[in-house]
Amino acid sequence: MTACFNGIQRHWFSMNQQISALGHIVADFGCGLGHMAIEIAKWVGPGGHVHALDINSEFVTQSRNAHAAGVGDRVTAHQL
Repeated sequence: MTACFNGIQRHWFSMNQQISALGHIVADFGCGLGHMAIEIAKWVGPGGHVHALDINSEFVTQSRNAHAAGVGDRVTAHQL
């Protein structure tokens, strides 16, 4: 049985924490509002970076909330 966190299964988070290690550069395609990009930015640490990409301009604007989460220097939002 898996528990859900914001609609995403916890085992997915565990797997991605292992993949997105310190210093990695990660692309979050279809980033939506950027919630996952912010979490990944925490996992990759100050030496890593996340490129958050989405086709919806409103989502890209919202994904810039990474600054409020304290990881704005690790996330770059791109509109496709």
